[in-house]
Amino acid sequence: MNIKVTGHSPQQPPTTGTAGKPDVSAQAGRQSSDQTQTAKDTIKLSVSGSVLQRAHAAIDRTPVVDVQQVNTLHKSIASGNYQVDANRVAEKLIQFERNLA
Repeated sequence: MNIKVTGHSPQQPPTTGTAGKPDVSAQAGRQSSDQTQTAKDTIKLSVSGSVLQRAHAAIDRTPVVDVQQVNTLHKSIASGNYQVDANRVAEKLIQFERNLA
């Protein structure tokens, strides 16, 4: 979950010092106060937002493939012990087709 927060105040016209030239010290002071305000900006997620964020992180850590199950099946196939139940495969295919309709 990416959240971009931008917070800045509208830019004010530069103040002028002597002879109509911009007053650099006043601008520097305003910039440092803007930076201080930006440093204080915070975000607080709601309870449901926090729960969703933790759930998303847990899903990201979960492997897509059960490696242990794959290894077990691989060994069974390699040893010739893996048996396919044709009736079960047919039933699952029919169930899948019915769910598509």
